[in-house]
This record gives sequence, structure tokens and C-alpha cells, in this order.
Amino acid sequence: MPLTDTNPLTRACPDPVVALREQAPPAPAAASSLYDMAEVYDAITPPGPCEAFYRAEARRAGGPVLELACGTGRLTIPLARDGHEVVGLDASPAMLLQAGRKAAAAGLAVTWVSGDMRRFDLGRRFGFVLVSCNSLGHMTEPEDLRACLEAVRRHLAPGGVLAFDVVLPDPRNLMPPADGVRRLDLGPNPASAIPGEERVEYDPVRQIRTAYWRVQPRGRGWIDLEPLVQRQFFPHELPLLLGASGLELMARYGDFARNPLAPWSLNQVCLARRAD
Repeated sequence: MPLTDTNPLTRACPDPVVALREQAPPAPAAASSLYDMAEVYDAITPPGPCEAFYRAEARRAGGPVLELACGTGRLTIPLARDGHEVVGLDASPAMLLQAGRKAAAAGLAVTWVSGDMRRFDLGRRFGFVLVSCNSLGHMTEPEDLRACLEAVRRHLAPGGVLAFDVVLPDPRNLMPPADGVRRLDLGPNPASAIPGEERVEYDPVRQIRTAYWRVQPRGRGWIDLEPLVQRQFFPHELPLLLGASGLELMARYGDFARNPLAPWSLNQVCLARRAD
């Protein structure tokens, strides 16, 4: 998916590793966008603990359901299987094509919409809107984030709920590993089912993390991917950012098991509603 859509790594990944801009190694030449490679995307983002959380919240909030940055339907399809009327919006034709194939194979009716998270108008409201897997991180400019959140607000029904997760930045990881390269598929909480590695830059003024990835799909050589550029959201700013767009934070957790947000949490799992 292009700039406005889903994040392939962050739900099941270790804390982000970032490097100061002046220390970052040169970026490898990008060969492909991950969001044009649906099968590789699916290998990097297998089902994770977010599914049970979002399904439970959708049952609690009621439908219809709108998923922004729906990707290949990792959450959209289980929500449809639960009996919800579901609309999935994404900016990548390749992602939507793969999602449509999965839904058809499962015999599920899902409305797929090609659109930009920053500016969409579906002409209706939803009881539950979700933006998973750090997808809001693609809103790197303040005006983009505000436009996205204001569009969400316009599409929320009275009493409707916005659910999303973003990475919790960890200052302890602002320094790069000794060799400058981080493996994505190793460690106690691997983020990828295929071999992968990244080099990163971090701009502390703009709060922007840029990751340069290489992955090795099974039976293929290493592939350099286009840079993944994402904003980092620090905890105290999230309520203010939501408030600027007419939303208010209802609850925030440190993981999908609903444990409290703590310094060692990987993510900020949030529920919000219209401020009015």
C-alpha cells in the first residue's frame, strides 16, 4: 500500500530500533513496494493477537464495520465471518485484489473500496471503525493525520467507536545495533515469517522513522523494498491529536490482552469516540 495505508510489521514486532540520522547507513536501492507484493506481505504479517481484540470490540460496538488500511483482509475477513457488514478501504490495488480473492474463497460478502485514508467519503456512518497494525503511522504530516481522523469522525455513527493500535516509541532503542542491521525474523517476538532485515533512520524533530528493508521470500533471492516511512506517536500527544479532530480517547492498553500501558509495552492499543 502506498503512503496512506497499512503497516506490515508493527503488531507482532519487537520494539522499533532507530538510528540517529547522521549515523544511519546509506539506503539500499529500493526495488519494489511491499504493498504491491501481496503474497510477501501476507508472509510478513501472519495472524496475530490483534484479531481477537478487534473482533471482541466489534461485537461490543456493533456494526456496520469500516476497516481503514485493510490490506489483504487479515482482520476484515474474520470480522465478516462473525456476521458483521464490513467495508474494507485501502490504497493498494494489489492488496485489495488479494483480499477479494480471500473473501470469495471463504464465501463472504465484503465491500472493498479503493481509497485514501486522508480523504474518503462513503456517504454513510459506521458503528465501528478500526485502523490496525500501526497504519496511522503512515500519516507523517500533521495535516494528513488530522484529515484522516476528521474523516473517521464524520463516518462514526452516534455512539460509534474508533479502535486502533500504534507503536509505543522506546527511547532505549534509539541507538542502532552494533552492526547497524536488525533481523526482523529472529528473537522472542519475530515480526516476519520469512528472512528479513532492516536499517533505519530516525528524525527526532519530525518524529519520523524510516526503515529500509530486505526480505527473502521462500525460493527467491533477497529483495530490497521501498523505504517504510512512519510517524512515531508518543503517549502524551495522542489525546491531544485525537481532540484536535473532534475525537476523545476512551481507553488505552499496552497490548491486546488489555494490560495497562507501561514503559515496556510494545504498542498503544486505543479506543476513541466522537467528542460530542
